[in-house]
Amino acid sequence: MKNPEEINEIKATVRVSSISGDYGFLNARIGGAFCRDSNGEVFARVAIDGDKALYWVYTEYWDGDHLVEPSLAGESLADVTQGNDYELTLKWDEPTATFTFAVKGLNDGVDNSATYTIPGPISPIDNPRRGIGIVGWVIL
Repeated sequence: MKNPEEINEIKATVRVSSISGDYGFLNARIGGAFCRDSNGEVFARVAIDGDKALYWVYTEYWDGDHLVEPSLAGESLADVTQGNDYELTLKWDEPTATFTFAVKGLNDGVDNSATYTIPGPISPIDNPRRGIGIVGWVIL
């Protein structure tokens, strides 16, 4: 995204037609890095992951050669049906250090949201990154 540090709300309509197996490694998502906490960069995501709409907030930092990603929050927003369209929304309110996550079904009655406020002080991020993604991991 052009000027990602200026983007405080991301919204996308997504559909996952079919996923089988270990859902944790395949999803359609929106998210990014929004600020820093006392440990590192704070990321937030909302995704369709198999038959669930989920959100995550985590910190990312390096400990020597190891990337560490401790979770701050993460839960299911709703059960979803593969093949249906869903509107995902992620909002960041910097003055209150609060994320709002939402999923709305465009083919069904799903309509749910959640918020998470980062505890403690925050600071500007070194490398803001925000966007829409499709993720598939290869695990060896």
